[in-house]
Amino acid sequence: MKVPFSSLLLLLLQESGIYSICCEHNKTLIFGAEEGNVLLQVERRFPIRDISWFVGEKMIASTYLNGEMHIPTFTNRLSSTTDGSLRIHSLGKKDQGVYTAYIRQMDKEICSQKYELQVYRNLSQTDIHINHSVSIKETCDVTLFCVVNGTDVTLTWLNVGMDQTVSVNRDLHVYDAHQGETYICTAGNPIRNVSKALTPWDLCEQAKALNHCRLQNIIKLVLLIWIMLQAICLLIHQRAAQRRRQRARGLARTHSGHNWMKIP
Repeated sequence: MKVPFSSLLLLLLQESGIYSICCEHNKTLIFGAEEGNVLLQVERRFPIRDISWFVGEKMIASTYLNGEMHIPTFTNRLSSTTDGSLRIHSLGKKDQGVYTAYIRQMDKEICSQKYELQVYRNLSQTDIHINHSVSIKETCDVTLFCVVNGTDVTLTWLNVGMDQTVSVNRDLHVYDAHQGETYICTAGNPIRNVSKALTPWDLCEQAKALNHCRLQNIIKLVLLIWIMLQAICLLIHQRAAQRRRQRARGLARTHSGHNWMKIP
């Protein structure tokens, strides 16, 4: 397929340093999810003839108002709407960047519209975990660690009872945990937020029960060791007594033999 004349013209304009006027003065920020799709929507404020799409200095497509398009790259991952807007399918991190639509109007004047595409992971509940450590002394203190799979993620901790954010860090320290206090960790990006809740008091109760079980096990172990030592001592005592009895019987037999030999 031949490259459209408008695209060749735009390439020449870029090479020569001649720039088009801006259709929109503000860059449009577009968020997309990995494996999803996004639409780079063209604002139709004037009659459009055709549109050439660039990423940096690389042309990726030309679109027309009837939905037809010329695609020199991005095979099978680009499509066009009837107004010439561009849709990108099966998004990946490699698709991030600044896209420019060079719009040729019916009067052949060319203006440009820019889009900045940012691609994020589509978070799920399996991507967020809360680890913890418990310290029990006079009070029960709990440290919560919110762990998320993925990058470019913001974290917030919410105290449900107070209905306010108490931390924007990964770690949350809860001193002297009280019954009924629940905290929610929310991990988010521009695509999706996921949350997980946890009650520190429950962790304290579990830790106390575990410590009680450990104490019982230690007591049982000490008692078992004491019984074994007593049994060993008893066995040693019995064997020593048996040896003394055997020695006494041996001495008695020897003494009796000597007396028998002395009889006239």
